[in-house]
Amino acid sequence: MPSVLKLAFKILISILIIYIISKNVNISNMLEFVVKSNGLLIGSATVLFIASKIVSAVRYQLFLQGEAVNVRFSENLKLYYLGMYYNLLLPGGISGDGYKIKVLMQNFNKDLKLLVKLTLMDRFSGVWALMQISLGLLLLLKPLASYFWLIGLLLIASFGIPWALNRILNGWTQDLMEGSI
Repeated sequence: MPSVLKLAFKILISILIIYIISKNVNISNMLEFVVKSNGLLIGSATVLFIASKIVSAVRYQLFLQGEAVNVRFSENLKLYYLGMYYNLLLPGGISGDGYKIKVLMQNFNKDLKLLVKLTLMDRFSGVWALMQISLGLLLLLKPLASYFWLIGLLLIASFGIPWALNRILNGWTQDLMEGSI
């Protein structure tokens, strides 16, 4: 399919999705909600969201560069946003990762198993970072003061998770390549 037709098809699908959503949403209630919203908070949340996606794209690029997949940052960020779009559009929540892997396989001639491993490492490291932030914030809550020692211990112990995941994923990848999985 020529690229112009492909782009037109994607735009039509996006318009159709927006139409279906707008038919099921009370527009006047939504506009009232937007007008009453705090613009500073919405703007701050938007900036933080975009910054988090940039940090995530940098993290993924570091994983890729470690295996000689030298994608430019602008291409990687575009790939990250397209992956997010597919995660929202298609069911399952991993379709965006599948898209990223497919594009990287086509453009860099890398093995599927390697790209799956790198993508899983990226996902796990993101969850690990969220866990670290959550445990750190739990230490600040007064109702949980009696559990301070436990939360602190979990926070300290969680620093070993990247090492453990690296050991597990490297073993899993080795087993996968040998065909024992």
